[in-house]
Amino acid sequence: MALSPSDRALGDLLVARNILTLPHFDEAVRLAEKWNVRLTDAVLSRNWIAPEQLYQGLAYHFDLPFVDLVQEPPDQTLMLRAEADLYAQQLMLPWRQRDGRLVVATALPGPETVLLARQRWGAAVEFVVTSKFSIAWAVQAAFDDALTRHAVFDLAEQDPEMSARTVFTPPQVIGVYGLLSILMAGLALEPVATLIALNVVMGIFYLGNFLLKGILVVIGGARSIERDVEIEIAARALRDDELPIFTVLVPMFREAQILPQLAEALRALDYPFAKLDIKLVLEAEDHETIEAARQLGLEGVFEIIRVPPSLPQTKPKACNFALRFARGEYLVIYDAEDRPEPDQLRKVVETFRRSSRNTACLQCRLNYHNANENWLTRMFTLDYSL
Repeated sequence: MALSPSDRALGDLLVARNILTLPHFDEAVRLAEKWNVRLTDAVLSRNWIAPEQLYQGLAYHFDLPFVDLVQEPPDQTLMLRAEADLYAQQLMLPWRQRDGRLVVATALPGPETVLLARQRWGAAVEFVVTSKFSIAWAVQAAFDDALTRHAVFDLAEQDPEMSARTVFTPPQVIGVYGLLSILMAGLALEPVATLIALNVVMGIFYLGNFLLKGILVVIGGARSIERDVEIEIAARALRDDELPIFTVLVPMFREAQILPQLAEALRALDYPFAKLDIKLVLEAEDHETIEAARQLGLEGVFEIIRVPPSLPQTKPKACNFALRFARGEYLVIYDAEDRPEPDQLRKVVETFRRSSRNTACLQCRLNYHNANENWLTRMFTLDYSL
């Protein structure tokens, strides 16, 4: 898709102000047209310049002031908790009030943002430019407590039966107590018969588990080979310009040493890098990993989401918190040590397109990188394959 006149003018300005070199501009244009993304997204997918320099150039291009929301935070009385998703996903938020007009900070200046802002706040708005990192920081600073509460308690409040907040229900406690009472009485009165009965029950359980796994292997193996080859071919045929934005959540805790390997694994994905919305989900108290991420000088598609201290300190809670900042049509969760196959995200997109409309989640196959190293790794690999 051809670059818009506005983006081309922005590129000329960045070159004229020595923010971007001419070879980098030509490469950014090629990527933006190939991937069907904004010029700014193509530039952020490379480590050519600091993101703040790009946003300062963007502000100059639109003849708007540039603000750093860390140094000049927004007036939090203007921000509403119910609109936190809007701020994080549309990359704009109310910043200040000036002379009876609302000043909106945005990382995406342009006609669409103007229209959206006027629909939400009326015609009496004006704009300043900030970075998307500043937007994420400001939303976290304003709504840390509320977002944490929602991350922890939303499921329990909306669907208590699916939540683990209540570990045992009263009927379960009564049932377990009754079974234990029967077992103890049996051991006291007829110990041999009771042990035989217990052994029979356990044998039936494990036999059923074995049969279930056998059925799963037969059903899964019968459909996987031809269908997987078909999906792989179709995934390769997907054009870069038709692929959607894909959010990648990577929850980490005290894993600073893995960050360089993780970054390389994500760069190796066969997916338009500017269409990856990568969130490094880090605990706010994990200063070592946060500092390591900063020192790496990662591309602009990487963002750090700081999860405030709260219990339980688990990856699901961290992902719930970070989910508010996701901008992708699809979302994947990787562990820090994961090494996804390069074409995995393309296969996911193609599989979703072939699936029924009520398909919400896919599980990719898991495996060990050293499956053939020894007997133990082969057993783990077998379990993962099942």
